[in-house]
Amino acid sequence: MPWHPAAIFLGLLAALPLVAAFPLATSITRVAVTASPLYLYTVGILLVMAAWIGSRDRWMGALTAWVGVSLLWTPTMAAFESVETIIMSAVAIMVLRTVPQSYHPWFLAVLVAAGLFQVVDGVQQYLGYDVLWHGLTPIQPVAAIFGTTGNSNYYGMLLAMVAPLAPWWAVPFFLLGIILAHSLLGMVAVTVALLWRVRASRVLIGSFVGIAVIGMGLILFLKGSTPLSGFQHRLAVWDLALHNLTWKGWLVGAGPGTWATHIPSLQIQQGVYPHEVFLQGHNEWLQLLYEHGLVAMGCLAGWLWGHRQVLTGPYGPSLLAMAFAMSVMFGFRLAMTGCVAVVLIGLALAHEGTEAV
Repeated sequence: MPWHPAAIFLGLLAALPLVAAFPLATSITRVAVTASPLYLYTVGILLVMAAWIGSRDRWMGALTAWVGVSLLWTPTMAAFESVETIIMSAVAIMVLRTVPQSYHPWFLAVLVAAGLFQVVDGVQQYLGYDVLWHGLTPIQPVAAIFGTTGNSNYYGMLLAMVAPLAPWWAVPFFLLGIILAHSLLGMVAVTVALLWRVRASRVLIGSFVGIAVIGMGLILFLKGSTPLSGFQHRLAVWDLALHNLTWKGWLVGAGPGTWATHIPSLQIQQGVYPHEVFLQGHNEWLQLLYEHGLVAMGCLAGWLWGHRQVLTGPYGPSLLAMAFAMSVMFGFRLAMTGCVAVVLIGLALAHEGTEAV
């Protein structure tokens, strides 16, 4: 019969009675008899999702299947949190790419409105108020604003992804928010995106380069004497992580969720910025490599190459901002920025092959 994702259930029917005799999820025998089948069943359901994704997008299906299978040798809560987020986000992308294009303006309106709300919320923090948390009672003015994201870099990344979709009259407000957040990462990301958006006009390219230089100069001035210390911190931790990988780790990864359990302790042991440990990689690409190996990176590379045309579509600038942001932060692992990223990817795939106007 033709292949169908439900065929995985045949394997589960055969395997579940047998796996009860193995301590798959726990080493306690009396618990394993029920816990191991439940663990395998959960992994199986995730693989059904991956197979369904693969029937529509083979490279994304391969990536999610590999991520799901990795739970079999990494039975931890952190692993489940990581894998479920990745696979369910992929399901969401598949759903979003089927949304009729007549609905897309509503998504864009909500994204831009949410971005402008963040700017307004950040500006009032800069002026010494936080109405959402403290009402009309004045607070200590916030030097590097963060809106409702809780972190100025998250804030800058969020605005950078949405700004390229905004009408031109709204773009200066997004730039203002990024500057007041002191987010050099956000400014670089939004600059790359906006330059791609106006790539057909040399005059506009020159204008945006000038604006970007001014914006980055202001941010460097506002950040103070060590504006690039965060980047040095990242380089040191990334180097530590790569040197920690074994040959097997390079191939199949150390396992989902293992960055948070391995790298912080290594930082402390080896004295690599031990007072600010990285529970996340601050680089989605590197963390995927560390946790899932070159197998996952190969699947991701195949997917990116297969969908390279989306960069010339209407969402291309935002995708470029996202790609840069994910190289220096961990946006997919934060609900607020991750949701924006998933929506952008899904809508971009729905426009695949369509040139931006």
